[in-house]
Amino acid sequence: MGLFSRKKNEEAAVEVTKTPEKKVDIKSRMKAIKEVGRFSIEQKNKLQQEEANTIQGIETIRESFAVVEDKYGAISESVANFQNEFKQLRKLHRLLMKSLKSWFRPLTILITEWKTLTEALVRFQILLQRLKRFSKPFRQVLMKSEKRLNRLVASQSRQTFLH
Repeated sequence: MGLFSRKKNEEAAVEVTKTPEKKVDIKSRMKAIKEVGRFSIEQKNKLQQEEANTIQGIETIRESFAVVEDKYGAISESVANFQNEFKQLRKLHRLLMKSLKSWFRPLTILITEWKTLTEALVRFQILLQRLKRFSKPFRQVLMKSEKRLNRLVASQSRQTFLH
């Protein structure tokens, strides 16, 4: 039993001697903990400020993205409108070409017929010139016919070019 009681006394002595050191050690530890706390609060504040900056940056990006989306939508709408306009222009072009073709066919035929008529009139005038030589009374009839023919040719020419 003596062994056990001696150890207790030594522990009590050790405890008595450790107490003043503990107070010094507790003060330095408290100071260190206080410094760690201050540093942690400082870092927390910096982190919160950085978080606020990040949130603000994200909001700016969101706003910019919304603007980009709006502009993209407007551009897409403009492109669609241009495509519709070009479709309308193509349709109009096709209709115009059909109209022009339908107008040129009769004009081509008219020009061809006019040339044929002019050639026939020239041949008829040549024939009248030949017939004039035959007789005086016949020549008078022919001259009247020639005048009528010339008036007819002149009126045909005016009508054709006026239309």
